[in-house]
Amino acid sequence: RLCEDVGFSCALSSTVETLTDVARRYIEELGEKASIRAESARRTRPNTIDLAEAFSDLGVTWRDLRLFYRETIDLKFPHAVPELVPRAPLLCQPNLPPQEKKKC
Repeated sequence: RLCEDVGFSCALSSTVETLTDVARRYIEELGEKASIRAESARRTRPNTIDLAEAFSDLGVTWRDLRLFYRETIDLKFPHAVPELVPRAPLLCQPNLPPQEKKKC
């Protein structure tokens, strides 16, 4: 579908598989770099700043992202995507003695 949207009328299945593999590896690397940034800041989950830094590590600028967004904003996903329902964050409190819990 993406190939059609950028002007190709057809593509070999091996080519599409290769593009898919490259995209998967890129997304994995982006996620790994963002996770490393979060861990170095003593957080367990990356945030948008970590993601921005991961893009920067891979040589992608904000200008590149804006251009990509403008060029792909009208692309439609070929399948229905279920709506995400936000959920409340989990609040964890360590198992401390009652006198210590009051200090938290």
